[in-house]
Amino acid sequence: MLTSSRYRSFAVLLFPFALAGFTRPLQVPAQDPKAQPSSADKNQRAHALLDAASKVNGLTGDDVKPWHLKGTWTSYGWENSKPEIGAVEKWSTGRYQWRINYVSKTSSSKVWSLSRMRLLKPKKDDSFDWEPVSDPLSEAGSIKPDYELEMMHLNVGVALDCVSVVHPERYKKPIYQQFFPTLCFDEKLRLRLESWGSYVTQYDAYQTFQNHAVAGNVKEAYSGKTLWEYKQTALEALSPGDEVLLKPDKDAVSLPHSVEFGDPQPVPIYRAAGSTYLQADDVKKGEIVWIPIVIQKDGSVRAQSGRGAYLRRAGSDLLSSNSGDTASGIMPLFAAAERWRFEPYIVDGNPVEVNFLLPFTEDGQPWGKW
Repeated sequence: MLTSSRYRSFAVLLFPFALAGFTRPLQVPAQDPKAQPSSADKNQRAHALLDAASKVNGLTGDDVKPWHLKGTWTSYGWENSKPEIGAVEKWSTGRYQWRINYVSKTSSSKVWSLSRMRLLKPKKDDSFDWEPVSDPLSEAGSIKPDYELEMMHLNVGVALDCVSVVHPERYKKPIYQQFFPTLCFDEKLRLRLESWGSYVTQYDAYQTFQNHAVAGNVKEAYSGKTLWEYKQTALEALSPGDEVLLKPDKDAVSLPHSVEFGDPQPVPIYRAAGSTYLQADDVKKGEIVWIPIVIQKDGSVRAQSGRGAYLRRAGSDLLSSNSGDTASGIMPLFAAAERWRFEPYIVDGNPVEVNFLLPFTEDGQPWGKW
């Protein structure tokens, strides 16, 4: 079962490059230390590269006219189970005005976006609402203009310029984000690799659409194991007659708001500990269990036990756990999560419901500084 982008965003992606299409050994060109630019120059150049690339990649720019895409999605999962293959179709008239459909043998989903604050879905459907090509640099939003960046030149079969944050521990990150992403661009400013932790996402088979670069093939791997792959089968201008498809069904219900990278984080005003029934093999000391919740308009919490939970391994990587002994052993944490209280989350002056991941240590204590 595929999960929403809102939960995919929490995956912590650094640098194994042994993916299809980048088969040559990693080679970092030797440089004369005397010829290297100063750190201030590197920072300025890296920010300039990131700003320029944000205008080239994806389909969220103000200059992009309505569009329609189709693609296939293959999810391989964490274990050696049979892959799930689904079809994705999306219609868009603007960054926050779109509809997306997902269909596979085991599930189906329709989601409409009417504005940044308002997502809707049929009452009984799942809420898979993401594809990886229209906004590939969304996670770069966590990198602020005043953060110090560096740029590295790499040759991995393709010449790349990679941008990363210098001494990232100096900067505040979302509670669920262990690293800032490292982003690698080719000579045409197209995003080719995105990495953090043991995750690497690779973008290939680019086409130019309305003067923007759009990847036709996207693949994500964890420690060299492919987790999912997206292949685009069509990208075209939206036919005027198809704009009616962006109108929600009569039975559509609202979805909680999703905190985007760079947005303010929810502020807790009461935190509760819980208990776990875990064996040593399930969760080790120092590992973190993440409970998916919805922060309601009044700041109270509704836990989403149907989504399973997530485990952060070795302080760096995020693994999903929604079945078996590990899942049953952390069920008491869902009850603990519902005792938390937050300040109402405000968007454009209005309180909204918010999707969030709540972190606990392996012994059920609230984790981290807020």
